[in-house]
Amino acid sequence: MKEQIAYRKRLDNGVVIEEAILEDAPAIVDLTAAGQQAYVNIKPDLTEEVIRQYVASEAFRKRILRKMRKAIKSRRALVLVARSGDEIVGFAKAEVKGFRKRRHLNSGNYVSRRGEGIGSELTRPRIIWHGPVPIFLFVVPGTDAEGFHRSFGFEPTGVETAVPYGEGHVLPLIEMKRAAQNKTPAFTQRK
Repeated sequence: MKEQIAYRKRLDNGVVIEEAILEDAPAIVDLTAAGQQAYVNIKPDLTEEVIRQYVASEAFRKRILRKMRKAIKSRRALVLVARSGDEIVGFAKAEVKGFRKRRHLNSGNYVSRRGEGIGSELTRPRIIWHGPVPIFLFVVPGTDAEGFHRSFGFEPTGVETAVPYGEGHVLPLIEMKRAAQNKTPAFTQRK
């Protein structure tokens, strides 16, 4: 089991940003499913019905639940949630994965209450957690995520890919990178 992260922040709107616990994983799955609506009509074949069927599938829910539980327990990942009372209104994940242990900021995130600064408050500690190294992420082009991450210094790298999305569909992705920052403050972990 990983050490607890010493990060907890209460926002002016009463929302608390803190590290996720295993019991949060089902709510994160629900938020992930809700966030998929941003992909409606990104491509002509990604209709509302296609996305609804995809997120309703048992395979989708099991895969996201397994990934979130693994990340919450991992020392190589940071999963944050935004709590409003007993409700989770946002989540975000950062991790070290892939080729040459590249740092990935965005491996699924969503905020149900937009325009309140919750997404920014979920992003800042993840950038700090990575430290002063280049950070990569993939976003779906044409969504708000691209502009949001640009506001944090991420720029497209020119790498484009696609991932399977339900039965016979693919979701386009573009890679973005935030250059190493010499002034990134250290992230504190409890001993």
